[in-house]
Amino acid sequence: MAGVGNVVPDGTNDVKTIAYEWPLKIRTTLYPDASFYDMKAVSGTIGLSTDEYQILGFLDALRANSPEATKRGYSSLTFVTTSDARISPNVLNKASQMGINVFQMVAYINADNEIGFSNPMLLNPVRPTKVGYPVPNFSPPDSFVPLLP
Repeated sequence: MAGVGNVVPDGTNDVKTIAYEWPLKIRTTLYPDASFYDMKAVSGTIGLSTDEYQILGFLDALRANSPEATKRGYSSLTFVTTSDARISPNVLNKASQMGINVFQMVAYINADNEIGFSNPMLLNPVRPTKVGYPVPNFSPPDSFVPLLP
């Protein structure tokens, strides 16, 4: 599992890029463990020092595990949180300086009392392209009850 020292995210994923080159050439690149996921059931702000500097550790681990992906702006840290959790600007600023995209998904309970998750919302796009940066649609269902810790 990816991590630096005692920092281990709740989940990791590889990042795969696909580049189309002329004439009719497709080039794919795989960046192992370039995407981290962490679930936080907290009320308030998640900062660099949260959980004994775990968040700063995640950013350092992403940079160490996949330096080429981070250099190119492909690495990401996704927080899956309760509805009353916010990501601190210090996390977003540090991640941007390091070339790491930060996403947030919010848990909710729908009208049928089922737990669901919003689409990921990009909080700090670090690598705009010629055609723009793909920002996932962030729209919880029409009727939902926020899931609190």
